[in-house]
Amino acid sequence: MAKRVRSPKRKSAIPYLRLDRGIWRWRPSARLRAQFSDVMLGTDRIAAEDEAGRLNRQVRDWLRDGGAEKLRETRLDQRKKPQRASLVSFGAMISAWRASDAHLHLAPSTREAARPIMAMIEDRFAHTPLPAVTRSAAREWLQHIKDRAPGTARQVGLRARAIWGWAIEQELTALPNPFVRIKGSAGKALIGSGGKRKVRYGWEEVQALLQTADTPSSSQKGDRASILPPMRRVGNVLVLAMLCCMRKSDAEIIERRAFRWVGTAREGHWRLRYAQSKSMVRGLKGERTGGRVIDMALPVPVVQRLSGWLAETAGQQQARLWTGTPDQLTRAFHQLREATRKTCPGLDEQATLRDARRSGFVLYILSGSTVELACKISGHTIKEGYDIVEHYLPNTPELADKAVGMLTVAL
Repeated sequence: MAKRVRSPKRKSAIPYLRLDRGIWRWRPSARLRAQFSDVMLGTDRIAAEDEAGRLNRQVRDWLRDGGAEKLRETRLDQRKKPQRASLVSFGAMISAWRASDAHLHLAPSTREAARPIMAMIEDRFAHTPLPAVTRSAAREWLQHIKDRAPGTARQVGLRARAIWGWAIEQELTALPNPFVRIKGSAGKALIGSGGKRKVRYGWEEVQALLQTADTPSSSQKGDRASILPPMRRVGNVLVLAMLCCMRKSDAEIIERRAFRWVGTAREGHWRLRYAQSKSMVRGLKGERTGGRVIDMALPVPVVQRLSGWLAETAGQQQARLWTGTPDQLTRAFHQLREATRKTCPGLDEQATLRDARRSGFVLYILSGSTVELACKISGHTIKEGYDIVEHYLPNTPELADKAVGMLTVAL
């Protein structure tokens, strides 16, 4: 039998960058691995070279700022913890965190979801000395992000705060965490506690949002009224996300292929079938496979709302319900929310599209569904479903009376 020959690892002209089985990897030398972990850069050579160049600059800065002397004094290996003196910058702290068990034990989907957030943190603070990462600098940066994307500011702040907190626990720095208890210009917390959100809206608030989205607005060219298509599309995504208990990340990328008609022309119904992106696994070449599959009959209000779009896109498998970017959808919903609050003050001022998933879950429970059945729609585990009910189900006399009435009927 012929001996199997493995494909060789091809080195690049850029230090530490090599091609291994079609995948570009940035792999530092053995003496640096206690400070800088390996990074998989994908199959795109140009993008890999750009990212490798940035990582090499980070290594050079660390060596120049005392890292070289530290290497000479101490014998380093891959398993040894980095010493406090090596954390001369926030970038070095991030590298130490990436090489730790705290990062390695995270689920692959969690690490993948955090990549854009980590990129934002490194773009701002990677080369900043730790004493220069002050609370005022963090506040100014997070406020700038929040003015454009409030949800992103919270995610970035939580991630930065967690990394700095980990470094304090590991005794890698004695500096106080600059991302703790930061308040914005309005006096409200920029990051928050990181616990569960209290925001939940009902079907009445959704109907008010839809009415605002569908209301004609005055045209800039005169008194002629015109419907704003982007707002109507936001309403479409909102109804789908709430009544199908979908994550915002899944609702904003849903394609026409996920909807199918089952039955005859006279007797049949629409169904929705898709794989939840959060539970997917990314392969070596960047492809996403697997994921928890949800297969459900499309609720009647969703069919009524999307009937026009379903007819127009028949045969267009890759047509999307939302044609813009995720950031555009977030901003459009915020504009819709503020316009709706003028006529519906009960709508929470902090409501977002991400709240539609748990709001829809509670709506199913209030309508008489069990937690176990609602989890088949949302994809939650049974434990997660009961946690949602415990946290978000309102405690009202009306619900208590409803429970008593159900018992009376049963008896």
